[in-house]
Amino acid sequence: MLLADTRSYGDKITIANFDDRGIFKNFCSSCFQQKLNPEEVFVDFGSTWDGGTQRSDEGILISIDDLVLCQACLEFAARLIGLEDSNKLNKEIADLKRENKKLLAKVSMAERDLKT
Repeated sequence: MLLADTRSYGDKITIANFDDRGIFKNFCSSCFQQKLNPEEVFVDFGSTWDGGTQRSDEGILISIDDLVLCQACLEFAARLIGLEDSNKLNKEIADLKRENKKLLAKVSMAERDLKT
């Protein structure tokens, strides 16, 4: 599969943020969810499209003309193409290594007990 040259995306794709008044003027272009707290990550792809309008919690009519996707939609799409959250996998690996270490210690103790 031929992929587009990704060097030009660096300046275009950014994290969507609140405006100067503390209002988040974006909805997810896929699920139409609006950012309700600062921990939620939305990515602005720097592309425009005609997506209609939505009313924010503050009652402001917001035009969905920018390609902005929420973290949940991005994670779901990533899984569709075989990408996974490496933080989750790294935590699982660390947990399994700890459990393995405990089991090896138990085996070692059992072997010592058998020898005595």
